[in-house]
Amino acid sequence: MKNTLAKHYAAALFEACRKKPEAIRSVVKRFGELLKARHDLRLLPRIADELDTYARKAEGLTDVEIQSATPLSEAQARALLQACGFTIKEVSLRTSTDPHILGGMRVRIGDHLIDGSVKQRLNALQQKLAS
Repeated sequence: MKNTLAKHYAAALFEACRKKPEAIRSVVKRFGELLKARHDLRLLPRIADELDTYARKAEGLTDVEIQSATPLSEAQARALLQACGFTIKEVSLRTSTDPHILGGMRVRIGDHLIDGSVKQRLNALQQKLAS
């Protein structure tokens, strides 16, 4: 629910600022007062993340997150983006490492997840053997 509320707040703030760019300062001030009155200031980090997403979309960028067991080089990340049909200029790229995935990678493009991790494959194999 908190993520949904943060998304709604971010969407409302983004639209208000887009419609009245000359009044951004007062819009943001009133928005902060609203969050304080509703005891929702704790949502500010999530709202900021959502605002960043809206801004990237407005610029025509696609969010891509690559999670791998070991760090990827810039050349590896670029090659993966090209394999997905993107150039580095079309995306907002974030990379991270998670040793728990054991190997392979997870790629999130917008709201879509491609899980090619060894952990996911082992889990699928375990489920198949259990049935």
